[in-house]
Amino acid sequence: MSGAPVAGSGRRGLLVLVVVLIAAVAIGGYLTTRVEAAPPFDIDSPRPDGLRAVRLLLEEQGVQVRSAPASAIGDGDLALGEREAIVMIAPSVASDGQVAALTDLAGGGGLVLFGEEPLPADELVYSAVEDAQYLDDRALADEPPFPVGPGACDIDVLEGLGDIDTAFANPITPPGDQQRCYDEFDGAHFFRRVQGAGAVVTLSSPYLWVNARLQPRKEEGGEPLANGATAVRLLGEADRVTFIDPVPSGGTFQGGTEDPVSLLPLPVKLALAQLLGAFVLFVWWRSRRLGPPVRERLPVEVAGSELVAAVGDLLRRRGNPQRAAATVRADTRRVLAERLGLGPDPQPAALVGVVAARTGRSSDEVGAALYGDPAAPIASADSLVALVRTLDTIRQEVLHVGAR
Repeated sequence: MSGAPVAGSGRRGLLVLVVVLIAAVAIGGYLTTRVEAAPPFDIDSPRPDGLRAVRLLLEEQGVQVRSAPASAIGDGDLALGEREAIVMIAPSVASDGQVAALTDLAGGGGLVLFGEEPLPADELVYSAVEDAQYLDDRALADEPPFPVGPGACDIDVLEGLGDIDTAFANPITPPGDQQRCYDEFDGAHFFRRVQGAGAVVTLSSPYLWVNARLQPRKEEGGEPLANGATAVRLLGEADRVTFIDPVPSGGTFQGGTEDPVSLLPLPVKLALAQLLGAFVLFVWWRSRRLGPPVRERLPVEVAGSELVAAVGDLLRRRGNPQRAAATVRADTRRVLAERLGLGPDPQPAALVGVVAARTGRSSDEVGAALYGDPAAPIASADSLVALVRTLDTIRQEVLHVGAR
């Protein structure tokens, strides 16, 4: 009589062991066969945040395009000739030493181009690579273009080009007296300075050249702006262009630290994943339910547009309330126009008139809120908050009247 429970426990333990082994093998197979997503700003990536379109444009000009890891800079494997260019599209993921070494290479001739302003690690507060996680593919492709003209451009190779799209870029102002083009507010989107026998060019953001922004809103028949032309003008005369991979090399970060798990070899990572899976299954097998199941309340859905929230947060971090206000106003106009049946791009007078009639507000007040007042620009965070509250109130009033 006493032997039966022991035999039953042994069979159950054997069954659990088989399940654990099968799960461990399945997890290991998944981890060894899955394909890692391409990082943002990769020259071989056709994703909206890739640079494959720029690579193809350069190759059509007869330019040899290649990629190299950031570690090649310090090892001396990367040289720069007079008719060559090196592009570090994401200097924020490189070390200060690698950025300095790359700048020194320009002194011997050729061109070095940075996709964003290279800042020391202790001054870095913004990284386009980190902000890429807030912008999904749809957001990057659907955002309307924000055209900016060349202005008083003194960079010779960019003269004569038309407007560029800066929807996901903000002007910068590097120190020193440098040539500049495409001015906006107090900064610009392109800078050039002489470095010995060569030159160094700095962009305001690598998003100027990503696939999705070379022809924004293509599905709606949007015409391409001059973003791709700027890449061809700056790099098209070189015999060879080398793009530094937009990922940190092993053990090299701006801040000087790296996640220890990322340094482990792949077999060790797989073994740890299998052990973790076995442990989870073992805990599940040994767990017991105490009492009846408890129904959990569903999480509250986040209201508002994720795109506007992401872009607004990005612009807020760069301290540009005027651009943030333009984005919020455009989203509010789109929502109101769709709800009122005025089409995707109504005349300002028509939209203002209908909204004023629905809300009981004056046309001047509604027009200033939806389209802005040149006499009262949004110059501070407080005025931006007040504008957002006004637009939200108008939106609620229109929706409330429509519901009634």
